Amino acid sequence: MIVIKLLVTEEDLDLLKDFGFIFWDERKLTQEELYNYYKFLLSLQKVSKEGSEES
Repeated sequence: MIVIKLLVTEEDLDLLKDFGFIFWDERKLTQEELYNYYKFLLSLQKVSKEGSEES
């Protein structure tokens, strides 16, 4: 899984969704959802760092 944070226009967002990309709109998340989203991103970053240190 690859997670990328980016800003796109509504038209670009629709086009990317057509290609199967999944998006979270941070503006529409509740505080708890936003907390869990960033917690998830931090856990991915930690796993990525651990994997690169083993190489």
